[in-house]
Amino acid sequence: MEIALLDTMILSYLAEAMAGDYDPKRDPDVKLREERVAAFRLFLWCRVGVGKTAVEQAMRTLDAGHRRRLQQLVMVQLPELQVPDEALGWADSRTRVLTAFHSDSEDCRILAEAEALRARCVVTFDLRMQKRLGPHSQVGLLGAAMYWRDLAIPRGTPPNLRPAWGNSIGGDDWWEW
Repeated sequence: MEIALLDTMILSYLAEAMAGDYDPKRDPDVKLREERVAAFRLFLWCRVGVGKTAVEQAMRTLDAGHRRRLQQLVMVQLPELQVPDEALGWADSRTRVLTAFHSDSEDCRILAEAEALRARCVVTFDLRMQKRLGPHSQVGLLGAAMYWRDLAIPRGTPPNLRPAWGNSIGGDDWWEW
């Protein structure tokens, strides 16, 4: 299975879901709850990573505690994928092309990195990014919940990773499939 690249928003949702005190039943936002749970399931069942631009965005997070959690997540648990030197010029050019369709150049760069890395998709909850760049993309642009559904992993399939029982999430069942 190819790797999917997470944008900064989904990276943040993943970090929130991985927090020891996260309980989806207490999450007041139904849509974000669905994205957080799906992001965690993608982490456990699939190959996910993060590109350079998403990491740079995450390191600009104003909340120091949340920024530290994002940094630890990337440093320890997610591969940070780098566009190879020989493809950097192509990614720069592709970013410029994509800005004709979407004004956020960092979103365009995240997509260009995913294309250069031949990722399966960019996992993002940014609906404007999906709408504006989707028709021009060489890879999918999907929310975490949509990507999880599209994978159609049969219920009962064991995850590739499993939270340790000593971890507070390990004793929960909200993430199980």
